[in-house]
Amino acid sequence: MKRKGEKPIFIPAFENVDRMIEEAPVREKIAFILASVIGLRISEILALDYSDIQGEYLNISKHVTRNGVIEGLKADVQRLLPMPKGLLSLLDKNKFGLHEPLIVSQSVKRLSLNYSTTGIVKEFTGKIQDWEIS
Repeated sequence: MKRKGEKPIFIPAFENVDRMIEEAPVREKIAFILASVIGLRISEILALDYSDIQGEYLNISKHVTRNGVIEGLKADVQRLLPMPKGLLSLLDKNKFGLHEPLIVSQSVKRLSLNYSTTGIVKEFTGKIQDWEIS
């Protein structure tokens, strides 16, 4: 079977990441902060629940696949990472401790892996590439 040609990874300049976070809606701000500040993979971000918040730390112990949320990580290393600055103010404090996703779809369901390649994330990635050119 022929593999689809992979696009090169686009890594924006720091100032453009800050701009992207500033302009994004809340849901995307959360995803962009988790990816850019503490380096989480999209599969780890989408698997995070409010129950994974442990004080000033995030417990990273699962990831999303096409089959749903899986305990364990790609590198099989559970991590306790410091809460990124500015993230706490974006979260719903009434949900802390609950097994509800940090970021959800409009129908209040966990997002799939397609989230990172379609819709608003794809739109912002295109904007950043335009900012880099101009």
